Amino acid sequence: MKYYLAYGPNLNLVQMRQRCPNARVVGYTYLFGVRLVFRGSKNGCFLTTDFQQPWCPSMVGCGVYEISDKDEQALDVYAGVPYFYQKQTMQVQCVWDVTTRREVLHNIEAILYTLPASHPLGVPSRRYLQECKSGYDDFHFSFLPLRQALIDSSPEPHTK
Repeated sequence: MKYYLAYGPNLNLVQMRQRCPNARVVGYTYLFGVRLVFRGSKNGCFLTTDFQQPWCPSMVGCGVYEISDKDEQALDVYAGVPYFYQKQTMQVQCVWDVTTRREVLHNIEAILYTLPASHPLGVPSRRYLQECKSGYDDFHFSFLPLRQALIDSSPEPHTK
């Protein structure tokens, strides 16, 4: 079994159950010095993490799932690895239980999917944003990082 960090629509428990029926919620964690942005392609804009800002004071909540090899393959297909999202692993210091808020794991390695910075910033569809919001509700996360991602990813107003 492996661990997977979800920060977008895969926080949505209903959708994650459909994509990865063997996955099990372990808890949640936070990535510090990271912000969320929406990056896109011809098919739309999708949530990703931005590690380009080492000075960034923000943090991103992530759901932590335990996944099987079959689940990982399903996530790779969903994310379009390696052509769209890129898969990486990272160390996670602490994972807390969603209900009790007690530490359940520490010092684990987990999979994370990110969009390269070469993809342009943009605004997601309402449906996609709602899928993300539902997941944030499922994990009891604040919507502030999502709101900030919308602001940071929106086209700058043109000045004359």
